Amino acid sequence: ITVAGPVRILGVGNGDPAYQAAERPMNASARTFQVKAFNGLAQILLQSTGEAGEAVLTVGAEHIPAASFVLKVQE
Repeated sequence: ITVAGPVRILGVGNGDPAYQAAERPMNASARTFQVKAFNGLAQILLQSTGEAGEAVLTVGAEHIPAASFVLKVQE
């Protein structure tokens, strides 16, 4: 997972009750983070930095092409 623009990665999850890995970046300004999918699913929580603009969320995995989503962020 990679983000660009006026957002930060607040946390991730995958629904696995036995998930033991970190669920949030150690560095609050991290622009990338990895989460292992569970049953093909994972989630990301983003937080606005308080600035307006376009944020880009890019997700990908080994053997799967990356996909990007543009989010419009308002003040």
